[in-house]
Amino acid sequence: MALKTKSIQKKRSAKDGLRICVMRRPGEFDDWDMWIPKLSPSNELLNQYVYEGLSWEDMQRKFHTQVIKKQTRLLEWLIETAQNQDVTLLCFEETADKCHRKLIAEYCKSQSNGTLKIVLK
Repeated sequence: MALKTKSIQKKRSAKDGLRICVMRRPGEFDDWDMWIPKLSPSNELLNQYVYEGLSWEDMQRKFHTQVIKKQTRLLEWLIETAQNQDVTLLCFEETADKCHRKLIAEYCKSQSNGTLKIVLK
C-alpha cells in the first residue's frame, strides 16, 4: 500500500487505487473518486503562487500554516487509508516538484514514522 501523487492530466491506472483530487478548482470532467478541497491551498494563496510570483518556499510555509496545521484529523484519515489501500493524490501540476500534493504526502510520511510508502510523480 502507498500514498502516491500524480497529475490529474494523466490517465487513470489500475495502480492508482483511490483517486483523491486535492485541487481547489477541479475541472468538470476530471477523473477522480473523491474530492477533498480542504487539502488544497485557498484561492488567495493559489493566486499568489500562480499569478503573483510568490516563491515556492513561501508557498510551502503558508500552505503548512493554512492547511497542514488545520487539517490534522483529515490527514490522519488519509494516512490510515493509504496504509490499507493505494491512494493517489491528484492535482494539476505536471510533476510533484512544486505542487502541494508533495507537501501533503511528505507530511503524511513524517506522521507515520516513515512507515507509509510515498510515490511522488
